[in-house]
Amino acid sequence: MNIKKKLIALTAVLAIAASFAGCSDNKDSAGKDETTEPATLSSEEYDQVTKHDLTIEPFVPGEGEVAQDAVEGGDSSSDNAEGGNAVEGGNAAAGGNDTANNNNATEGGNAAGGDTNSTAGGNGDSANTNNNDAVADNDAGSNNAELPTDGGLQVHNGTRTTMQAWWMDLSKSKDYVFNGEYLVAEFKIKDDAPDGIYPVTLDWLDFANWETQTIKFTGIDGAVIVGADAPENTFNDDDTPQIMVSNVSGKAGETVKVSINVKNNPGVIGNILRFSYNSDVLEYVGGGEGADFNGHFK
Repeated sequence: MNIKKKLIALTAVLAIAASFAGCSDNKDSAGKDETTEPATLSSEEYDQVTKHDLTIEPFVPGEGEVAQDAVEGGDSSSDNAEGGNAVEGGNAAAGGNDTANNNNATEGGNAAGGDTNSTAGGNGDSANTNNNDAVADNDAGSNNAELPTDGGLQVHNGTRTTMQAWWMDLSKSKDYVFNGEYLVAEFKIKDDAPDGIYPVTLDWLDFANWETQTIKFTGIDGAVIVGADAPENTFNDDDTPQIMVSNVSGKAGETVKVSINVKNNPGVIGNILRFSYNSDVLEYVGGGEGADFNGHFK
């Protein structure tokens, strides 16, 4: 699924509906002109076509679908075809947004003496150098520079499970501008969880605006930390659009809330966002709109 292509398709559907609505002159059986009511969409039908409220669900690639939706006709600037560049008319902006995870700042890479795992979204100990212009897969670890690896805690990537959040709203014919707490996700730390650092990574960022332009956001990963206080995660000190996952601490058996925050949002009409976590230790129990995004669909 690609949010820009979906918006373009819906725009075409609405244009077709409008063209049918404009066909009001018809001939009766005697060849005389008669005026008919425009064939317009009802408000309920319009909402169904133009609006999709936020959902957060497990992401399971369909049969024959790559894990990160390589966009049709796309090229890749790295060996990871899943983060390939969508090229429409020679422009590489159609596929979404690079999560810009190319600065793994944890000591010794993201393995940091912990376990490495090459399952879906799993992480090794090499830095992520994926710099695609399209949607990028964070397949080589967290880019969280605040992880307290110098305190002896290990980074445990484990089995990666991915959740997909997506929404779209064309009904107001405008972009939505919001900053601050965008989404929240709650995790139960399993009772037998060992002390350690469990990254919550942004694997897929795909945002578009009312003009069906792709809006590129930089993704900053977060973590659930067991056995130590969580350092505050921070945005980059610039004016580019950014999305950041918070760092939170908890004990085995507790439920913690991770927030996904936005800065410098220029305005969007919808998005597809995927985040992954270590499901060996964390259990996703729920999520939804954050405090600063809540109410945008009312």
